[in-house]
Amino acid sequence: MTHAVAIYDELTGRRTKFLRADELCRLAAQKDPTLPNETALAEEAARPLNAKKGLERAQGAFLAEVLGDPGVGTHLCHASLLPLPESRDRAAEFERSGKLDLGGASVERVGKAAVVTMQNPRFLNAEDEVTLRPLETAIDVALLDTKSEICVLRGGRVEHPRYAGQRLFGAGINLTHLYQGKIRYLWYILRDLGLVNKIYRGLAVPNASPR
Repeated sequence: MTHAVAIYDELTGRRTKFLRADELCRLAAQKDPTLPNETALAEEAARPLNAKKGLERAQGAFLAEVLGDPGVGTHLCHASLLPLPESRDRAAEFERSGKLDLGGASVERVGKAAVVTMQNPRFLNAEDEVTLRPLETAIDVALLDTKSEICVLRGGRVEHPRYAGQRLFGAGINLTHLYQGKIRYLWYILRDLGLVNKIYRGLAVPNASPR
């Protein structure tokens, strides 16, 4: 058993409770001094990309060990496929209204479809820290909606003069924020294990394997 796997089992009560990657790393840093704590990460976040000290590499190494173990790696993937804590409340709101604006994303019922719209108009609907949680919540809500038979993902209308009023599906990652150092390493992990994985596989439930 590796050091990371032992920490994972301790923090999750031998895989009896679920932690997403960000919370896992936060708690693991309290047990492993080689992992950056919240203060160090806040200082790192304030630095532009070319001035960062590389503190988050330790998180990458830790998660690589976790994901490299079939048992705990699958458990972390399972945790990431569960609806976000706020999603069920927002889903109940959506059930009543058929429309929900979450800031960085929205979801609307159109006939038998739940339509999720990416919304970051200033940056051509590029993804960043502002869109991460809202977009995953919107995807959760769409997948939980019992009145919808299909889910659609699209881009909202943007503000750039060249494309004003047009819909753009997305411009990838927000390069401006990337250069400014405003996108943390865990953003990529949370995005791909969370909202991207949910688009591919749907939502999981706590008491059954995602398979």
